[in-house]
Amino acid sequence: MIALPGNLALQILRESSDGSWTYSIDSGIKHQKELSAVCWNENGQRLMTFCVDKIFKLWNYHTKELIQYCNYGQVILNIKYSPSEKVFGFVNVNGLFGYWGEHERSEDFKRETPKILKKPSTSKKLAIESDIEEELNEIDRYLEEEQSNQNQKPLNQIKEETVDQENFDFDIPENSEAENKETPMIQKEENPSVSKMIPMQNLSIEDKPEKAFEMEFEKKPHKVSKQYDILDFPPQPILYSSSTTLNKNRRFLCWNLVGTIALRNEIDYSAIDIDFTNKSFHSGILLKDIYGISMATMNEKGIVLASRAEEVREDEYEDDLKDETRKFSHIIFRPLNYQLEEKKEWVHALPKGENADAVAIGNNWFAVITDLHLIRIFNFKGIETKFLCLEKPLVCAAGYENLLAIVYHDAPPFLGCQCLKLRVIDLESNKNIYHDSLPITPNTTLTWFGFSDGGMIFTQDSLGTLRGLAGFQEWYPLHVAKDDKKHTRLWMIGVHEYNFIGVLLDKDDLEPSAYSRPPVKSMKIKFPFITEEDYYNKKSVDILKKQIIITHEKFRNQTWLEHKLTREKNDNLYYYSENILDKREIQGAEDNIEKSIVDLFQDCVLNQDFEKALILASTLKSLKSLNVCLFICSKNNIPNLAQKIQSFIEVHYESLHLIY
Repeated sequence: MIALPGNLALQILRESSDGSWTYSIDSGIKHQKELSAVCWNENGQRLMTFCVDKIFKLWNYHTKELIQYCNYGQVILNIKYSPSEKVFGFVNVNGLFGYWGEHERSEDFKRETPKILKKPSTSKKLAIESDIEEELNEIDRYLEEEQSNQNQKPLNQIKEETVDQENFDFDIPENSEAENKETPMIQKEENPSVSKMIPMQNLSIEDKPEKAFEMEFEKKPHKVSKQYDILDFPPQPILYSSSTTLNKNRRFLCWNLVGTIALRNEIDYSAIDIDFTNKSFHSGILLKDIYGISMATMNEKGIVLASRAEEVREDEYEDDLKDETRKFSHIIFRPLNYQLEEKKEWVHALPKGENADAVAIGNNWFAVITDLHLIRIFNFKGIETKFLCLEKPLVCAAGYENLLAIVYHDAPPFLGCQCLKLRVIDLESNKNIYHDSLPITPNTTLTWFGFSDGGMIFTQDSLGTLRGLAGFQEWYPLHVAKDDKKHTRLWMIGVHEYNFIGVLLDKDDLEPSAYSRPPVKSMKIKFPFITEEDYYNKKSVDILKKQIIITHEKFRNQTWLEHKLTREKNDNLYYYSENILDKREIQGAEDNIEKSIVDLFQDCVLNQDFEKALILASTLKSLKSLNVCLFICSKNNIPNLAQKIQSFIEVHYESLHLIY
């Protein structure tokens, strides 16, 4: 079997038993531009590919799984494999040799930038003597561009050795470690734009790979700490919450509380498998993927699928035979409670040159955010009802009821921290109900963003920290993962009744497998207090949790209470509003919080911790509760504490009187 470059996908020549050869194209291994060099390892398990856009990719040939990738930044002439050293070697157009170690797939995605070894004494003509004339012209063109854009280190500073290009092998000498000490400076001088590797869990396979490599930064010569490594931290790529990368031709496009949307690539076709958590709600759906679906979302009302347009290459003969549908970005909507007079499914094609970047769905609408920074709002009948603009590059989007939440880049990363901003739009009033910065742990990226089943926004970063926006007023850290590789990590699916729902991953896993649906676990809110977990602290944590929940329940009451009164039981979103608290229930919940604070106040008085008792009394909001505290002080003969509480009542009497 022979692997051939020269196409976007890998070309294969196979010899049959009768001595004849058959030609085929392996679409599972491809680049965005033509392959210029390919090489197998000794057992045919690993395949290294390089394309004219200067990108290396290492594949598991049998599973078609992308193991590693790197933007090298220069054109190479050929790739060879050294069985003795287990490395892929290559030579670039400047006559420099380099190697890349062969690694098994590791879930922490440790990667190596190709390393330059030494310069051969042979001239460029000898190095490419066996190449065809067309490749010579292409190499000269790239050399002219490189020389005009870069100040290269003089090659006469590098030790010259004679190397036979025809019998090229990478037997690294024992003292290669000493030689390599000088090579990093050559690498930086020769190619200052080598990009930092970006974790694959933050990239959609269907997204254009070149986006990952466009984000290139020059390393600082003296690195003080990660916090101050400004230029070396890439911007957050577009996030598709609860989606996975392509593994063995399968991936989750979306997994939320409603169900899963999975992409399955077979030899002759691609399919979309849709499964529901509640089997009695809807039976599974199987759709044929003719558009190249790359993103999806759904709720109880419907399913939204979207694709990006495939790159049109007018110089390729195959483009004349391509299906025209894949030259446009498409939006597909399938309702889950459609009426007989309505269409079961409809499709829209975006204008030429415009691609969908993200989709979100609400109670009677869905949104498509495009790469032209446009926000297109559709109703479920396929009519475009609104047309908004996005200020800056998109990160992710989510929808709930009448709210559309969009996260975007407010500025480049600063001091190792993503500068993200959250905009929440009320599509009924066309007003922003929240427009402010989104908190995130330094040196991390956003890995999950979405609404809970009660309409509260939650986020998770790559360190595992979970945050919540209570009542669209204040962010709270609700869980901080331990920085210990022995502990499991929660791969988020959604938030149900203020509990985090997801899949617990082993320490070496980055995402669940799309071949089988792993068991789902629930995790409670856990505040990152560092104080000792005594009785007082546990009671305080319980009170804080109730206060955060009641803050959001007040927002739900003000925003969606009418849905509780008007929404019928056969509405698929009925359960969204059936548990909304009315004013009497909210008042009862607040009274319970006040009672818990008074109980804790009494415990502090009995333990003679008067400072904590005074702090607790100052958090009370009703005059009735403060009078109870005065009674406790009088009963236990603590006049000084009683006098301070009385002074607090006099200062805040007006506001307390209104609450009483």
